[in-house]
Amino acid sequence: MRCYPSKSTSRHPQSDRAFSAAKKAKLTEHYGLPEDSKFLFLKKGRKFGRPRLSLSHGTVVCLDVDTSELLLVVRFVERQEGINDELFRSYNHSISTVYQHAKARNEVLGNFATYRGRRQGNKFGRMYAAGFRPGYDHIVKGGHYTWNAEVANDLRKMEADLKRQGNLPVIESFFAERFSSLSLFAFDSNATLAAQTNAPSWGNQSFYVTPNSKVFGSSIVVTCDEFVNKKHKDRDASKYAFGLFSLVD
Repeated sequence: MRCYPSKSTSRHPQSDRAFSAAKKAKLTEHYGLPEDSKFLFLKKGRKFGRPRLSLSHGTVVCLDVDTSELLLVVRFVERQEGINDELFRSYNHSISTVYQHAKARNEVLGNFATYRGRRQGNKFGRMYAAGFRPGYDHIVKGGHYTWNAEVANDLRKMEADLKRQGNLPVIESFFAERFSSLSLFAFDSNATLAAQTNAPSWGNQSFYVTPNSKVFGSSIVVTCDEFVNKKHKDRDASKYAFGLFSLVD
């Protein structure tokens, strides 16, 4: 889904002033959004000739202009020396650990992930996944993402990955905290769906063991090297991107 600014938001700045503080407070409470959020109302669908929306800072909430449906919550976290050093240490530890953990699995070749997006430099990126494979997978009907052949044939690499797995529950809690602070509504919706279906967490070593009380994602997907495919034609701004997936329709 691509979203573009509606005519009302792009041509009538006074509509922002007409957006009452009461309505903003109501939406903030309903979706469990950060208090400092900036709201954008967008119209679904692609409008040829109209530039794509570009976001670069702050916390931005995108909603459907007609229904107020929550479309996207984006938060940019800037490093501030001496203020949020601990937060960035957690980011660095989590990102590097999950990246290595996912790369110990096979590359994801479904969902057009191997599409060669011809861009300058001829990079197309790669996708890896860890956690639990969805039941509709066209190769394996559910189950744990297993080691790739290189790791499975090297005892030291297997031991290193098992050691990394011991960090996953803490990393899962860190991601859960960051996710829930963006939209408690979306977080609780994922957790409710997972509880209703007894879905495992991506951070578990076993399908049957859940270290945390709330599961909000069954698999975690890592894209890197300027990932691009048919459904994701805009390059990631950063070198690495993470996606948490649960039983969301």
